[in-house]
Amino acid sequence: MKKVNEILKTLLCLPLAAVFCLSISCEREARIVPFQPRFNILDYPKVPVIVVGQALEKCHPAAPPEYSGDHRPFQLWTAKVRVEQIVQGDLKPGILDVFYFVDMGFSTGAASHLMDIQKGSSEIFFLQRDNDKLRTICDGWRSCVLWVRSGSHYKFEVNPDLPTPDILVNLMLSRGDHTSDAQMIDAIYHPESRWGWAPVINRLRQLADSDPSPSVRSVALQELEKYQKWFGNGNRVLPGVRF
Repeated sequence: MKKVNEILKTLLCLPLAAVFCLSISCEREARIVPFQPRFNILDYPKVPVIVVGQALEKCHPAAPPEYSGDHRPFQLWTAKVRVEQIVQGDLKPGILDVFYFVDMGFSTGAASHLMDIQKGSSEIFFLQRDNDKLRTICDGWRSCVLWVRSGSHYKFEVNPDLPTPDILVNLMLSRGDHTSDAQMIDAIYHPESRWGWAPVINRLRQLADSDPSPSVRSVALQELEKYQKWFGNGNRVLPGVRF
């Protein structure tokens, strides 16, 4: 009888052990870990998700610091954002938690390590999926999260006929929901040209011609004249641009 009771206890414990092991396994699988970049912001067609979002809080750590094999400290960070525009990928509008790792070792400063996403700021996030979470395509660097200096753009109309770089440049150089002249001028002085200068120059032409502010039109025209000196003298050819 004693042996029968022991067998029954063992059988009763088996399902609990199985559930316990399964929960540990799932937790282990769902854990975010650093890995080498799989996508490149320049190769934008391959990026799974490109979204414009407004930070609802300042970015902050999501886990205690850890150490790599060479004893360099790193830490998981997160930012909660509200979706303004879905530029690329399968995503529902709403609120997202974006994750990324930050190298906490000595380097050029906090700004390069993506520790400066401020509450209320609008950012362009280049994202990939990691199980049920969204993380940046590169860990913790400003090169895969772009600050939109002209503010939020909830009412911006994405033109699906334009290439993705043109959509992003047009948004960054457009008046948003509450954009001041100072913000527009700041955006004009800091254009995003990593996909080439043609989208920037084409958008500046539109601003110089039709922005409601004389000061913004003037600055856009001045920048166009500068680019004409750089690119319009025959030394460099820009596809899609004529001076």
